[in-house]
Amino acid sequence: MTRVILLALLATALTACKKHEAVPSPQAVTQDQPASAPQEGTSARGPNPLPAAPVTVNAPENGDVNATLGQLSLELRKYVVRTRSAPKSFEEFAEKAQLQAPTPPAGKKYAIQGGKIALVNAK
Repeated sequence: MTRVILLALLATALTACKKHEAVPSPQAVTQDQPASAPQEGTSARGPNPLPAAPVTVNAPENGDVNATLGQLSLELRKYVVRTRSAPKSFEEFAEKAQLQAPTPPAGKKYAIQGGKIALVNAK
């Protein structure tokens, strides 16, 4: 009885595991057709281009430092997604992202801490 069950399972497994040939889709690129070139301004692989105009983060009228830090952190996240790399310092980020940040409070400077922009004591 167990042999019959094993043979039935084996026969089912052998017939069900047949390799099917892939059916080419009509939109598939054939060897006669060249692959389309990437559009101008983008690359087939790699980061998207940086924005043409510099990004300016304005300080709110009420002087809320946390709102400014939130805006700067948002720009940092956008930069990381766009370039697929994290900058090592705020200065590198500001330069490469063409960011114009408001002047930090006296005795402070901007720094990247834990993926966010924070104010630290200037040395």
